[in-house]
Amino acid sequence: MLGAGFRRSGEGRFSAGTLGVYLVVGASGVVGATAGCAPVGSATLDHLLTGAVAAVVALAAVYASGAALIAASLIVAAGGSPAMHLVGVVAVLATTVVERRRRSTPVAFRAFVGALIVQALLRLPWTSPARGSAAIASLAILVILMSSVRGTSADARRVIRRSALIVGAIALTAAIASLYAIAHSHTLLQAAAADTRAAVDAARSGDRQRATDAFATAQDHFDGAKSTLESWVTWPGRQLPIVGPQLRVIDRVASIGAHITPIARSSVTTVDPDRLRLVDGRLDLATIASYRPIFDRVAAETRAVRDQLARIPRMWLAPPLDHHLARFEATIAKADDDAHTADEAVTLAPSLLGASGARTYLVAIVTPAESRGSGGLMANYGVLTVSGGRLRLSKVGRGGTLNVVGAHPKRLTGPRDYLARYGRFEPAQTWQNVTMSPDFPSVGEVMAQLYPQSGGAPIDGVIRVDPVALAGLLSLTGPVRIPGLPVTLNAQNAVPFLLRDEYALIADRQRRADLLGDIARAVFDRLTSGRSARPSAFGNALSPAIRTANLALWLRDARGQAFVRNIGADAGLPPFRGDSFGVVVQNGGGNKIDNYLQRIVRYEATVSGTTGHVSVHAEVGLHNDAPTQGVPLSVIGNELGLPVGTSRLYVSIYSPFALRNASLDARPLQLDAESELGRRVYSAFVDIPAGKTRTMVLDLDGSVDLSSGQYHFDYLAQVLPNADRVNFSVHTPDAHVVGVTVHAAAPVRATTASRSASVTLTSARGPWTVDLSLRR
Repeated sequence: MLGAGFRRSGEGRFSAGTLGVYLVVGASGVVGATAGCAPVGSATLDHLLTGAVAAVVALAAVYASGAALIAASLIVAAGGSPAMHLVGVVAVLATTVVERRRRSTPVAFRAFVGALIVQALLRLPWTSPARGSAAIASLAILVILMSSVRGTSADARRVIRRSALIVGAIALTAAIASLYAIAHSHTLLQAAAADTRAAVDAARSGDRQRATDAFATAQDHFDGAKSTLESWVTWPGRQLPIVGPQLRVIDRVASIGAHITPIARSSVTTVDPDRLRLVDGRLDLATIASYRPIFDRVAAETRAVRDQLARIPRMWLAPPLDHHLARFEATIAKADDDAHTADEAVTLAPSLLGASGARTYLVAIVTPAESRGSGGLMANYGVLTVSGGRLRLSKVGRGGTLNVVGAHPKRLTGPRDYLARYGRFEPAQTWQNVTMSPDFPSVGEVMAQLYPQSGGAPIDGVIRVDPVALAGLLSLTGPVRIPGLPVTLNAQNAVPFLLRDEYALIADRQRRADLLGDIARAVFDRLTSGRSARPSAFGNALSPAIRTANLALWLRDARGQAFVRNIGADAGLPPFRGDSFGVVVQNGGGNKIDNYLQRIVRYEATVSGTTGHVSVHAEVGLHNDAPTQGVPLSVIGNELGLPVGTSRLYVSIYSPFALRNASLDARPLQLDAESELGRRVYSAFVDIPAGKTRTMVLDLDGSVDLSSGQYHFDYLAQVLPNADRVNFSVHTPDAHVVGVTVHAAAPVRATTASRSASVTLTSARGPWTVDLSLRR
């Protein structure tokens, strides 16, 4: 048959033509094996299969019609890269020459044209839609193969049909058996993933028995799926394109789950959270040290599993399986983050808790009723000393007293940006202004410099707490009663009482000045009396306050501060990248009126997907809902002689972009231009009468790097009694929005269209980010 085909191309050259064809076919197979295609998911089989396809297509080109070769060549020419365009054009021209000089052209040349086409088809650079290049390449190859079959003899066609039927029947049988195994295993893996999530949640909440039982059930399901997938019934299916990758991926997931589950179960069984509780204000550091190898192993295993899952090829994975793999990856990622957080905490705990010497931490107790950039005015402070795992609140005082004790004058040597922006407000002499920066690590460094100059000992860190954080602690301690206080404080009433009610119920100003400190001491005494809650309960109670920056930490130790940053407890300005916006207000009237402040922010950005140019129109509404009577003057009065109920705010707008123009209530507004930690800052004092709204409008211009196809935006939230209301929108006139991801501590409503996206937060507490995926 082969000889007959060759003889049509010229008598007398049979041997030479046959040898030439064989050489071309063999070369095509060898080169095709290196194309990198993975239709089966096995490196060896993939090389063999793609090599065989490349060889067969080169051979089939000898028999295929010129029209079929030209059609395949045109597909290559549309392949999406200059190299493919060139190869396609060359293949079209070569085919045309062959067809015109059919009798005088060596048949090996036709095989060469086929080899050229198939090598290009196996390397099509198309990435969208997913698997689109494979579908197009398969179509082009099928055209050549079908055309070549028609070009063979009748006997050859009968042999080909019979062979195809036999191979097809075998493949169909293997596929049916494999699909059954996939379906059964998929059900088991779904159950295993659900059990794993339940176990992780139970472990986080400290329920060891429930976590152990859930891990045991997950183990049974993983083992069952693994047994099904590795049975002899599925072996033929593993050798099939498309079906093989499904089996291999599911088997890999089952194997990973079967490996990690016993380790997780063992760690839950071994680590007793009751031994990690505070007992009479002391943590057992020896127990913590003994658990460290367990945490190290779990962290190493979860990271290894996470890396293995990330390397699983998903090109051919069916959407339902891909979805469940993504959910399993999310579960493992969550477990890995928890494991590394716990491991790092266990590693650092002895040092931070005074295993090798006493540690001293300043506790800054702030109130956002008088706004500052970082949490609020420092009304009171405490000194927490830790030695050998024992905690003691050794001192509690008023923040203002630190102004008049110690050295005079006090001096600051940094941070540089902090001094440049806030030096004129004299934070070195006025502790009430120390918290003006929205970057708490900067504030922590300043406090560490100033406290020893204010009569205190050198400190190893700062803990900033506000009424929301105190309410979280009250959920652990239960209600506390303060002598002389008309109410018993609990987790539900602490925030409204400390932000509003105390000013009406406690007339004695000196008594109010000590109140936050008295409450902090009472809560601490309850926490350190008897046996405290489990670590998981502390995490559940305080993590919301950490997410919204109501609780923040700064540690002098570099590794400790890196840990604080990793768990999101540093309350620092995020690293500058992409677009960013923030509104920071500082109380300028010396009152507690900011409990009545409501901010409404509207941010509209127009982004060029081609150049990265960004034009911004931002509106900041500042509404003062304060009354003019019926509330103590300490709340609605001021030290400036302004009408009662007036709020004076020092407003700062943070953005990476240049300010084009600004207005306040439709009148031109002059803003001071400065910078802080990589961002431009535009500031002015604004007075807001009682019951009125003042609106700042800003137009800004700049550019962002869109080379990754991502547009990033972060909102710099400020801790205030009332959450911001924010509407953020992006328009991309020359790019398509193909995806949006929002990370926020508050509920979010996000909508997208082809060339725009909108995100609305009616209760924007804590920092939040938006990432848009763009296709230009």
